[in-house]
Amino acid sequence: MHKFITVLLVLFVPLIVSGCGSDVEGLIKSNMAEITQTYYAGEVELDRASISVGKREEPYIKDGICGKSVSFSLVTLSLGSEFFDLRLPATLTIDGKSEQILLELVSNIYMFDLEKSINTDQDITLSYLDKTMTLTRQEFAVDSASALKTASVKLHNTLDDYISRNKLSGECYLKVLGRVDENYDDYFWAFTFIGRDGKVINLVMDVTSGEVVGEK
Repeated sequence: MHKFITVLLVLFVPLIVSGCGSDVEGLIKSNMAEITQTYYAGEVELDRASISVGKREEPYIKDGICGKSVSFSLVTLSLGSEFFDLRLPATLTIDGKSEQILLELVSNIYMFDLEKSINTDQDITLSYLDKTMTLTRQEFAVDSASALKTASVKLHNTLDDYISRNKLSGECYLKVLGRVDENYDDYFWAFTFIGRDGKVINLVMDVTSGEVVGEK
């Protein structure tokens, strides 16, 4: 009997220590340093804007360690004409309520975090300079949950090396890439894994088909 138990332990312990049989999708979800769940976008003339809504860690540090999450709604604005001021005042109108915001220039894109989660099916209006832009909620065929599932399947074997005792040694990010972010004509889900050893894995997925269109 003792010999039988010993044999079971010998067979079972490697499964505990390694990532074999681990719930990779569940571990990814519990180690999201940033995830965009809702996305609004619009453009007027050559200007493009978006609002990414979701959760991200605070403080926001890409170090492979997932911290406590807070809600965010990040407004980004890319101007088609030259405008060199470091700050750009604007008015954001959501569900009939207007809020004054001050966009700050970061790498040629103006940004402002509302530091809260917004959720509306109505169009959002962004007024700045002498322009008014309408931002519409984007309903992707592949939502954030489906994108994470695809990432977990595609990277299962790779991430398995970062799993020990049912814990993931790293943090994950899921963002939307679009017209503002990378000047794309289409939208994509961008999944990133950062290991505590500094290794970075990127996966880009089509928001319509879920097809993986890029990996490095």
